[in-house]
Amino acid sequence: MKEKTGIVNISVANIRSKPKHQAALITQKLLGKPLKLYEQDGNWFFIQTQNDYKGWINSSNIQIASNETLENWKHSKKIIFTGHYGTVYQKKDKSSSPVSDLVMGDILRLEKEYKNWYKVTFPDGRSGYLTKSQAIPLSEYYNQIELNMNSIVKLARSFLGTSYLWGGTSSKAVDCSGFVKLVFIMHGITLPRNASEQSKVGKSIPIDKHYKNLQAGDLLFFGKNKVTHVGIYLGNYEYIHASGYVKINSLDKAAPNYNARRASTLLTATRILGHRDYMEMDIFKTSH
Repeated sequence: MKEKTGIVNISVANIRSKPKHQAALITQKLLGKPLKLYEQDGNWFFIQTQNDYKGWINSSNIQIASNETLENWKHSKKIIFTGHYGTVYQKKDKSSSPVSDLVMGDILRLEKEYKNWYKVTFPDGRSGYLTKSQAIPLSEYYNQIELNMNSIVKLARSFLGTSYLWGGTSSKAVDCSGFVKLVFIMHGITLPRNASEQSKVGKSIPIDKHYKNLQAGDLLFFGKNKVTHVGIYLGNYEYIHASGYVKINSLDKAAPNYNARRASTLLTATRILGHRDYMEMDIFKTSH
């Protein structure tokens, strides 16, 4: 089959292990992201992501794009949704009917700007209105990113209580590595998809007995013999991670939120901030 391109056309699209809805969820892709489409099986396309994840996406989740459509999409002015959840409305009125829900990191074409609203367009041509309080033009977002540990920690904490979902990478629900990936993507940093791959990037940080070498924003990796879990260090012995839901646990045995199982399986730590070899302003590219 000749390679095609599709653009994700819903707030968050599921990528599955087989061409059926009952198949395991592998990962997810957000609204506005182009994907290479290969083999087709009924209403499903086999795709490969930038991180080399391979899987199947339902055709209802994407808009097939010609070369011209794709180029227009790439070079059009866009906005990025920065809230956790939101809605595109049919009118400049929150009481009007919705066009679609939105999640953090979704990208839409910007058509027109009003005092309190953006008029936006989806890849399939649907249009509607989005409140300015939860979105910003991509070019402005690029310029206002604060790439520091305080910003990483603040955004990570904003996900507290978010549900766990194996394969989840959106603000609706996340798995451990999906949570970490989303926090860093919103800071313009691309990390690999799963925890074991994430442990191989950044600067390795030795873990001393009292965790004095660790800084807020460092990644902590857990597992028995191999990495199977990841969290973000917050400082003061605490870390935030997705386990059942996004929560904060401690490495301090005396703390009420101490997690003995995780503490006993802490394997390694890495530092991403300050190591630009592992940075890429992925959110401003056409796919990730």
